[in-house]
Amino acid sequence: MTSAMSDFSDFIDSCNLIDLPLEGGRFTWSSHEEMPVLSRIDRFLFTCDWEEHFQGMHQVLLSKITLDHFPIMLQGRDVASVKRPFKFENMWLEVDGFCELVSSFWGELRVSGFSSFVLAKKLLFLKRRLKEWNKEVFGHLESKLAEFVVKIKAFDEKEQQLALSLGDRLVRLQMKRELPNVRSQIDLFWRQRAKQHWMEDGDRNTKFFHRVASMRRRFNAIDKIVVEGSYIVMFLL
Repeated sequence: MTSAMSDFSDFIDSCNLIDLPLEGGRFTWSSHEEMPVLSRIDRFLFTCDWEEHFQGMHQVLLSKITLDHFPIMLQGRDVASVKRPFKFENMWLEVDGFCELVSSFWGELRVSGFSSFVLAKKLLFLKRRLKEWNKEVFGHLESKLAEFVVKIKAFDEKEQQLALSLGDRLVRLQMKRELPNVRSQIDLFWRQRAKQHWMEDGDRNTKFFHRVASMRRRFNAIDKIVVEGSYIVMFLL
């Protein structure tokens, strides 16, 4: 590790640049010797903001013909066709009466038949009801948090000019009480996605969680498999 290599590595870390997993091989350079030295020198690096704008990108190793470097290509993926699997959210457990809610959802559907058929149907129904409930109760947490901050700030600025009415003060107080709960739910959401369980509650760094969660999703993604020499494209991540 030379000083120039160390400086470049520090630059990558300081700028929070993302290095996508390479598909099609592990190395991009070969010394062409009898006992070749192989290295992954070539790669695309970009920021979290760029990744959020151009979602579904991945690096692909191309065939090497004359050069000692393998060409690499940055390729897009049709993210609209991706169907995300159902995920149990840890933040649901923070809601009072959640177990009773699940029990009520489970009892809504009446199915007859073999035990395995009944279980499969009721699990599918429970999954749909939980997704609907999650959307109604939590919605877009980041947008909800930003909305609370803007409204509280507006009330504070208004109070600088004239006294707030009792109704305005009660609304502001209610939002201030809900604000820590929303922040806690967002923390739980991204801690679960990033699997960083060593983080403490309230020790929130959204960019970090976004980055780790996105990298985990890409490393775990299987977009195609080879069966008897033929490629089969996968649409589930």
